[in-house]
Amino acid sequence: MKTLAFGEILWDIFQNSSEIGGAPFNFSAHLSKLGAESYILSSVGNDKLCSDTFKHIEGLGVNKKFVFISPDHPTGICNITCDNNGEPLYNLVENMAYDNIVIDSKTIHEINSIQFDAFYFGTLAQRSGQSRESLNKLLANCNFREIFCDLNIRQHYHSIDTILTCLEKSTILKLNRSECNLIIKNKLIEFNKDKYLDTDDFYRDFCTRLSEKYNLKIVIVTLDIDGAFAYGRTNDRIYSSVKPKNKARSTVGAGDSFSACFLYNYLNNVDLPQCLERANILGDYVVTRYEAIPDYPSEMFSKIR
Repeated sequence: MKTLAFGEILWDIFQNSSEIGGAPFNFSAHLSKLGAESYILSSVGNDKLCSDTFKHIEGLGVNKKFVFISPDHPTGICNITCDNNGEPLYNLVENMAYDNIVIDSKTIHEINSIQFDAFYFGTLAQRSGQSRESLNKLLANCNFREIFCDLNIRQHYHSIDTILTCLEKSTILKLNRSECNLIIKNKLIEFNKDKYLDTDDFYRDFCTRLSEKYNLKIVIVTLDIDGAFAYGRTNDRIYSSVKPKNKARSTVGAGDSFSACFLYNYLNNVDLPQCLERANILGDYVVTRYEAIPDYPSEMFSKIR
C-alpha cells in the first residue's frame, strides 16, 4: 500500500518541549507505523530545523522523496497550548516553507509512476496561493485510487473556495461537528438543521446529502467524546462508533491517527464499521499521550489492523 500526503510539516512548540507535527505529517507517520509505504509532499526551510526535520521524517519511516527545501522561507512552526479539556490552542505562524510548496512536471511524472493508492490533503496548506496552486496541479494531473480529505479547519485559514476544493475533489471526507455546521451555514448543501430532534437522524441526512451533491464515497464525522459516524454511499448506511473511554491528556495528533487507521483498513478491504472501530481505538489511545505520534503498545496492533 502506497500513500501520499500533501501539506504542512511543522514543529509544534509546547511550553517545555517541541515535537515535529502538522496534520499531513502526523497522518503519514501513523500510516507508516501501521505498515503502509507512506510519502509526504511538503517543503521545509534551509535553516536550523531542517536537519532535525529530515532525521524525524526518516526515523518515523516516512519517505522524504517529495520533501523539498525552500531557500527563502523557514520551516513551519506552531505554538501550542492546551485548555483544561486537553483541546489544543494553535498559533500558526504564516509564510512558512509549507506555504510555498512548488511542484513541476517532473514531480507530477514521478508521482504518477509510483501509482499511489491514496492521496491525502486538508485546508491549512491551501491558505497560501503558491501551495494551493501546487495542490490543484496534483489533483488535476495525478491519478489516485482514493482521495482522503480531512477538512481540519484551523482558525481563519480557510475560505469557501478551499472548502469546495475539499468537497469536490475527495472520495473520502472527514470532518467534525463544527465543520458540519460551517458547511450548513455557508449553504454548501441545502439543509434545515432546525427540524432535527434526533442526532442520528441529523447526521444520517447530512452525510447523505453531502455525499450525493459532491459524489463522495464515504463521509466521516468525528464527535470528540461522543465517538464518530461513518456514512457509506455504496450501501447507503451510517455507522456509529462506541464512545472513547480514555480521558484526554492532549488531542494533538489523535484525529490524524484516526484518519490514518481508517484509511489503512479501508484500503485493505476491511468493512466500514470495523474501519471506524479500529480508527476509534487508535485515536482513543493517542489522546492519552502528549506526543502526536507516540509508540504503539505491542498489543495495540492486533486491535487496529
